[in-house]
Formats: sequence, structure tokens, C-alpha cells
Amino acid sequence: MQCYLVMFGMGILVFLYLAGMMFAIASVFESYPWHLWLAWLMLIPPIVVAYKQSLLEKGRGSKYQWFFLIFAILPIPILLASTWSILGYSSSCSIRLEPNGRLISCNFDGADLSHKDLHGSDFSHASLRGTNFEGSDLQMVNFEYADLENADLTDALLDEAILSDTRLIHVIGLSDQKLADLLKVLMVYLPQELARREIWLESEEEIRNALAAVCRGNAVGLAAVYTKDHPFHPVILLQSNGYYHTWGSDVRSLAWLPMAIRHAEMVACASPQEAVLIQKCGYMGVGGGSYQRYQYQQKIKLVAASSLDIISEVTLMGSMPLACPEAIAAGSHGSDYGYKVNFAQVKDWLSSYVYSP
Repeated sequence: MQCYLVMFGMGILVFLYLAGMMFAIASVFESYPWHLWLAWLMLIPPIVVAYKQSLLEKGRGSKYQWFFLIFAILPIPILLASTWSILGYSSSCSIRLEPNGRLISCNFDGADLSHKDLHGSDFSHASLRGTNFEGSDLQMVNFEYADLENADLTDALLDEAILSDTRLIHVIGLSDQKLADLLKVLMVYLPQELARREIWLESEEEIRNALAAVCRGNAVGLAAVYTKDHPFHPVILLQSNGYYHTWGSDVRSLAWLPMAIRHAEMVACASPQEAVLIQKCGYMGVGGGSYQRYQYQQKIKLVAASSLDIISEVTLMGSMPLACPEAIAAGSHGSDYGYKVNFAQVKDWLSSYVYSP
């Protein structure tokens, strides 16, 4: 047993070593700070163990001493190089504000970068909250995973800019039409493209809080008008009382969420699942007994956000419970509930309303 534990421990150390080396090397070239922190966390345990083992092997006069020593020392220069790269990279963000600048993960919150030529720059993972880009040349700029909340893009040139997983929350100077042009889609397809790329124009919490009113019986005037002519109908799924539903994350993973209140067309309001008694079996004999069979049901109402019109209603059923046993212990009482309704069932029903035929 002890041998297996030792082998298991060695396997974990080898995994940490290899993964840590991968992140350390990646951080030298990519300059992502989180790569570096993961590398340090992963490599410290195997380095310490390898160094201690090298000292033990030295005491035994073993030829494996140098193997463990090299194993322990090899990551250190890589970690130091990656640390130097990250520190140097972070401190020199400002001096690299030029065309084709490499500005990954830089922080320019609130900075005035107006009327600058920054075309071709890489702002991926950068924090640009409240940054002023008015009149700047941002053509072919990479904004993947960048946070531009409240940034000013008035009159900025954005041709061929890369927008994916980008937070454009309450950005100034970027109309829906201009955004559709940048993403090379017609306006009618903009909500779908934004959801597919997960480009947020308002925060998810802000959208959810506004649309909660629908499940509470109040229309949302800022929401889009539901019309069957649209190819895609953004939807959010909430509890019937308007609060967050755990299936909401599943809807998000399907890229069905509205990225702004003004793009929301439908709200799915899900009532709590109920266990409905479908059969009660009684047993004759001394002491008697009973066995009850329940099946879960889930009621969901699909509502037009702007008008409160009911688009559809459904009652989904969970799996059937087990059949009543032929016999039970005298005087006992049993039951079976089957499985609850799962999101796969909701998805099958809801998908026909999200996408127009």
C-alpha cells in the first residue's frame, strides 16, 4: 500500500513539474502574469523535493545525485527569466504606445489615449476602463478579452479590429450599426453575433436585474420587440420570482443570452420543480403498508420581454419512478421520485423559439 502511495505522490510531482515548466516557458513569450504565478505554485513543491532527494543521494554516494540536482535547478533560470519578462513588460506599457505595440494585459484605466496612432496594437486582456480613445487609429487592434467599460471610442478608427470576449459595457461612441459593420453582419444578426463572441454591451447582472421584472409581471420598455421575422431571439432564463436560476449558466454557454437589455426579446420564467403523486400502492396483510410513486414536473413560461405576451408555456416531466414493489415489510412506507427535469429537456423545447424556422 505504501508503495502505491509513493508512486501516486511521485506522479503528482512529475505532473506539477511538467505543467509548471509549460506555464513558465509560456509566460516568457506571452507575458501573461497568471502563467507566471501558476508556474511558481506548481514548480516549488517538485523543486524542493528534488533538491532534498539530491542531498540524500549525495549522502549515499549515489550516481543519481546529479539527476535530481539538475531536475531541481533547471526550472529556476526559466522562472527568473519569465519573472523578469513580466516585470519589465508591465513597467514599460506606457513607452510601447505606438503602432503595432504589444500591450497585452496592460492597465490603462482612465488614461487619455485620444488622437493616437495605435493601429495593429495588441490590447488583449488589457484593462481599459474609462480610457479615452477619441479620434485614435485603432485599426486592426486586438481587443480580445479586453475590458473597455465606459471607454470613449468617439470617432475612433476601428476597421478590422478584433473583438471577441470583449467587454464593451456602456462604451461611448459605438452605435449598434457601427458595431454590426465592424463585425461584418447585418443589423438583424447583430444580437446573435454578439452572443456568439460574448461581447457584452451591458453587464450580465445589469441585464438579469432589468429582465427580472418580466417574471414579476412587469414589461421592460427598453427590451427589443419580439417578432417572428427575426432569425434569432435572445432569451434569459430566470426563476418565476425573477431571481437567478442555475440553468442560466447553461443558456449562456449556448450563446443565447442578450448582450444588452435592448437586444432581449424573451424571458423564460421557470417555476420550482414539483413532485406529483402519480400512484399510491397499498399492501394487504398483517400491518399493511404503502408505497408512493412521484414524478417531477417543471412548468416554464416563455414571455415577450417588452409586452408580456405569452409566447409559449410548457410542463416538462422528469423520469418515471420505479414501479411499486410486489411486497414490502409489514407496516412500512416507501416512495420513489424518479429523476428531476434536466436542462437537456429545457434546451430541446426552448431552441425552437430561439431560432426562427
